[in-house]
Amino acid sequence: MTTLQLLESMEKELKKVFSGMLFRRPSGEMGEIHVFQQDFPLKYVTDYFDGEQEEADPDEDLFPYCVIRAESGEIEGNPQKVKMTLSFGICNRGMRNDGEIRILNLIERVSQRFISNRILDDRFVLDYETPIKWTLDQENNSYPYYFGMMEMTWKRPTIGNEEDIYA
Repeated sequence: MTTLQLLESMEKELKKVFSGMLFRRPSGEMGEIHVFQQDFPLKYVTDYFDGEQEEADPDEDLFPYCVIRAESGEIEGNPQKVKMTLSFGICNRGMRNDGEIRILNLIERVSQRFISNRILDDRFVLDYETPIKWTLDQENNSYPYYFGMMEMTWKRPTIGNEEDIYA
């Protein structure tokens, strides 16, 4: 199993976990959360008919979002450990100023999914020895934009076998 397969499996699972949750986009329209692997898509889109590039509204294209990142790994035998972060961002223009509550709800949904079942896609196992960590981004949380992050460590089988020097 590769780290890319872990990212793909996590994206698929998070789309299930967040299914049915609606968020207001910066434009005011309602929509589901975007889930991205490793980073955001490019801010520019190309119009193939006339070759011009138009700058897309990055807020409208990105918010609300969850970015899944493989941050680092540790190979010491089998299985390999992969530290993964989930970064959340929402735009919440509600007068109740409860954007952090919405971020906490996303964190809680993910936490409950993996506390109740630490297996992902019948291939990857959440590391029992490393706690799930989360934080709200107090430095950048400011109406109407709110951010949070989760960190978890996964075990994935290492590809290949040790070479037998005596064979």
